[in-house]
Amino acid sequence: MAMKRSPIEFGRSPRVNLLPEKQRAEQRHEQTLPKLLLALVASGVVAGLIFVAGTIPVTLANQELAAVEAESQSLNVEIASFGKAQEMLAAVGGRSSDRLVITETEVLFMSLRDQLLAIVPEGSTIVRFAAALPGSEADAAAEPAVAEACAATGSSLDLTLATPGEGGLTAAAAFLERAGMLDGLVCGLVVDNMLLSAGDVAASETQLRLIFDETVRAGRFVEEEAQ
Repeated sequence: MAMKRSPIEFGRSPRVNLLPEKQRAEQRHEQTLPKLLLALVASGVVAGLIFVAGTIPVTLANQELAAVEAESQSLNVEIASFGKAQEMLAAVGGRSSDRLVITETEVLFMSLRDQLLAIVPEGSTIVRFAAALPGSEADAAAEPAVAEACAATGSSLDLTLATPGEGGLTAAAAFLERAGMLDGLVCGLVVDNMLLSAGDVAASETQLRLIFDETVRAGRFVEEEAQ
């Protein structure tokens, strides 16, 4: 095996290390130690960077997961509120339907009475006014002959017309003629006529029955329900 020979350098003064081997080893150790420490620090820095680089995606993923969970919770709360709103709408819709059924045959009798008062012949007055819906007890109590002559489908009105003297029937005829112009009137009948006297003063009381069809119903909530 050929021996390794040190290269020959020209132009330099010869140098000889006369230190013992132990001291030379200590010198090499002192020269090497900072490099080792620097390598360790560099390795630590690199390891820290690798750790940080590895935790960044995890942190971002956790943040994204937290945001998605928060959004999901918010949506669940919103869906729950929609459910309550739906229940309320269903309840309101049910009440609206009940209201429509209850008021289906409603008639505003006071408005109808005001229309009748406006057509009473001069000198006569309405001294009794009773209104009933078809099928009610008051409607069923009417004379059978009267009910057969004209059946009520909207409402029936029984009233007594008081007239001075003996002109009750004449006033009743004029009243029924005017009533014929009212919307929904099917027929008007004279039920009875009585002549009352108190001394020299005489008066007539004529009982009338007016029958109306469905057009007199108020229908206050029909259009609202249709919408």
